[in-house]
Amino acid sequence: MGMKRSEVKKFYGLEEATSDVKDRDPRFATSELPYDYMLRTDRVNELMETFTWKLEDEFVKDQRLTDGKELEIGLATWVRDQMFKASTYTVLGKRVLEVYPELIEDFWDFDRAMLPLFFGLPKLVIPEDFKIRDKVLSGMQRWQEVAWEECKGQPLDPDDDVSWEPIYGSRVIRARQRSYMYKGLTMQSKAASDLGMIFGLSSNAIPAAYWMLLHILDPNGDKTLLPRVLAELETARSDDDGINIPVLVSLPLIQSILQETLRLYTDVLVARDIKADLVLPIDEGKRQVQFRKGDLVLLPSWLGQRDEDRWNKHDVFYAERFLKRDPETGEDMFTLAGTAGKFFPFGGGKTICPGRVFAKQQVLAVVAMVLLNYDIQPVKFLDGRGKETDKFPCLSRRLPGSGVIAMEGDMEVRMKRRS
Repeated sequence: MGMKRSEVKKFYGLEEATSDVKDRDPRFATSELPYDYMLRTDRVNELMETFTWKLEDEFVKDQRLTDGKELEIGLATWVRDQMFKASTYTVLGKRVLEVYPELIEDFWDFDRAMLPLFFGLPKLVIPEDFKIRDKVLSGMQRWQEVAWEECKGQPLDPDDDVSWEPIYGSRVIRARQRSYMYKGLTMQSKAASDLGMIFGLSSNAIPAAYWMLLHILDPNGDKTLLPRVLAELETARSDDDGINIPVLVSLPLIQSILQETLRLYTDVLVARDIKADLVLPIDEGKRQVQFRKGDLVLLPSWLGQRDEDRWNKHDVFYAERFLKRDPETGEDMFTLAGTAGKFFPFGGGKTICPGRVFAKQQVLAVVAMVLLNYDIQPVKFLDGRGKETDKFPCLSRRLPGSGVIAMEGDMEVRMKRRS
């Protein structure tokens, strides 16, 4: 992300902040604490209230779809941009997109450059990737400088009564700013850290949402799926014609589709340091694997999620995979029973994704709001170069091992706002 090594040490508490740092709030001494503001139910509810309002606002402002107009566009691209604006506004506030409006486009160039940067390839080999990283970092730093001046060096307390404000947005970002103050980080380091926050926020939830939508709308897929999804989503409409999130996240079919999307398209490497020698039995004890103290073990979610011994038709999308018929009521129930050790799309342990609750609700809300607000007719599939193809979009070759894998291609649709 462009943070200097000395600043990384301060970020992780491996090096004390300089003595001239003021306002060292002990609440924010650790890097993990700010994420608490994304896990509590009341905090997630606050985020979702802002997110759904802002997403609807973006829908209404899209002049291409006002007054009964029809729009022909790649659905994944359209969802990506609308969701990015709403998500960034919700978590980081409105000022970042006012100071740096190009972020909406620049971020996806950075997203494509992320993996070579992550693996530490030298600038000589990937000069364009460094160029876009530095461009985005510069824009994020401009926002940090403007925001710092506007708040007069005192970000609003995340425990205040205010759930969202325009300068830094949500409680979690305000907590992060307080943490940066405690650690004495530079403006560039703050920008680098919050660029990482945007990457975690957008590079997983957004692809998950458009993978779900394309499978539900797939003209070559199950023709009964869309009507069944729409009927289920209608039960989550609120009295004001919005979305009742608690009802939405309890719906069995849409939950199953989300988990099946994560199973097919998530690739996470959970890393563990071995603290003591360990002999691990596998294959029901028929074989053993020996690990030694000091070894680094990578646990790839991809293998378990594609294990043909565990998953029937493991390499195809099956919307009802996580449903089970209730013998008493005869209704479908959502269940993750029997998936332990084979399915961990958000990682696990101490390093499990801190935004997982918000991310799941975000994705489900986007899918519900798009399908309930728009009539959408598939036109054709597009490959990675925007050319017509008869094949469903495939996995992008970027970002393996880091979360939900991006889509290579799109589905062009004809869409119209419902009256």
